[in-house]
Amino acid sequence: MLKINSEQCQIKSTNFNHRKVSSIPLFLVVLAVFIFSAYSFFDGHSSRYRHFIFLTNTYKEKYENSTNTPQGIERYRPFFDKTPNLFDYLISYYSGNFYAGTKYSIYLTILFAFAFAFAFGYALYITGKSVFIGPYPILVLDRKRNLLYTWENKKVYVARYEDAGYAAPSNNLFIKLFTFNTDKNRLDTILFQPNASVHSSLFLSEEYENNAFISFINAYMQKGREAITDHDFESEPLKFYFGSYEPPVDVDEQIARTLNQLDKEKPVDAQHS
Repeated sequence: MLKINSEQCQIKSTNFNHRKVSSIPLFLVVLAVFIFSAYSFFDGHSSRYRHFIFLTNTYKEKYENSTNTPQGIERYRPFFDKTPNLFDYLISYYSGNFYAGTKYSIYLTILFAFAFAFAFGYALYITGKSVFIGPYPILVLDRKRNLLYTWENKKVYVARYEDAGYAAPSNNLFIKLFTFNTDKNRLDTILFQPNASVHSSLFLSEEYENNAFISFINAYMQKGREAITDHDFESEPLKFYFGSYEPPVDVDEQIARTLNQLDKEKPVDAQHS
């Protein structure tokens, strides 16, 4: 439970456990690989830059006043009068004159940089969004209005308590809820998977857990909070979470439209049954 009182009970979805078991570890792995890869790239160039300075100083001491300098060493002569800076090193490195096989590597480096930034940027965005923003759907048991509803992407999905559909394929419990699609003038559905099992982060549940959860819903909706607990309860919010648990501002209007459409379609369903 996320929250329970005499009017409402809020149930977490499997996303809450999925965040702890999968999303956070995956985000940390992607972040660690990103940092390690970036560090390896810059550390490699840093090491070669220091080695470039070392060679320059070594050749300066040995060949500065020499008139018979080997061709390979002659390339270092422009740096005998100054310590090469990082820009000098990079120009020298990518020229191919100082390091074998690097003449055209500037293009590979640019390609690698773009691919690296895009791949890791996208991975960090997806995993970071899952960790810090969600979505983390909540099933609301509204005892006052006799409704079950949730929301996702500012869309509210609802069903009356007595009309809510349940399914448990492979023992995974789902609750069928509806929303009115104003663009297509029809009802759309969503299957809400409650956090009803200790295995919910792995999308697994046991039959007895599903039955217990349905019994929980029935007990609360029919008998009230007292059938569950003798006091109001609200769990601690997720740590390092910047999303919102609040429903859309027009939640009541969306519920009314959807229930109105459900009532219109009931006689049609009855005729075909």
